[in-house]
Amino acid sequence: KDVMGEAVTDDIVNAVAEAYGVLAEVCIAREAAIYQDQKSRPGGWNGYRRFVVERKEPESSIVTSFYLRPADDQPLPGYLPGQYLTIRIDHPTTPTSPRNYSLSGCPSSGHYRISVKREERLTPEAPEGLISHYLHDQVQAGDTVEVGPPCGEFTLDPEQAGNRPLVFLAGGIGITPLLAMAESLVHAQATNPVTFIQAARNSQTRAFAGSLQTLRDTAPNFTLRTIFDQPLPGDAAEGRCDRVGLIDDACLRDWVSNTDSEFYICGPKPFMQGVYQGLQRMGVEDARMHLEFFGPRQELAG
Repeated sequence: KDVMGEAVTDDIVNAVAEAYGVLAEVCIAREAAIYQDQKSRPGGWNGYRRFVVERKEPESSIVTSFYLRPADDQPLPGYLPGQYLTIRIDHPTTPTSPRNYSLSGCPSSGHYRISVKREERLTPEAPEGLISHYLHDQVQAGDTVEVGPPCGEFTLDPEQAGNRPLVFLAGGIGITPLLAMAESLVHAQATNPVTFIQAARNSQTRAFAGSLQTLRDTAPNFTLRTIFDQPLPGDAAEGRCDRVGLIDDACLRDWVSNTDSEFYICGPKPFMQGVYQGLQRMGVEDARMHLEFFGPRQELAG
């Protein structure tokens, strides 16, 4: 009654309490199933496990990839493209919570790869990204980090992709789970027509340009489109992007030929809002838009 007000009846309070109890049981059961699945896989584990940073590779001026292997040299469990790892860092000066980073590579690669954007201050008064800066500046090849098992339900299983066309829309660092999906499809020799649309600031901040071009050159069913909203001199004239600006309705109409496709969308909230609303205006059903977004879809609908 403290929450719902004095007008609420005992019957309503009891009904809400019962509903919360049922929901809690569902969540607890789902969590238990996830933990059991993580542990039952070959090489699987619960909690945290130490991994060695095998190597670091810059992917752009602001994104670095970290290749991870188990410190105990035991088997590495598989994962579904789109899942993430939880990384726990013992920061030397500022204790903080673990961070989640999408696995950015194909599951068949024999290691785990996460790709981390260096998060800068949004305003002069705001803090910089504590863990992203620490990973970029302090963690080196040979160091160890604590890693939770692969998790997450924003996934694409190449074996269950069917025949429907697939469209990936990646904004900024949102490319990481989508790249894992695309690489897995090409590795599985899936025949689905694939359109990969990448939005970035410019050619310096654009991550995985080489990886995407390799996919385009390898798979005849793979189409790559790139758009920059803050292009550098020469980016457009020298063909480093296909378009300048933001992904708007005209862009979607030009680059998405089949609205009956399955759409996978990941990026900053403004990017996702624009794409989601644009696809809605094109008549794409909600059920065909798969999102990595931490919040209700109503926030994307505007």
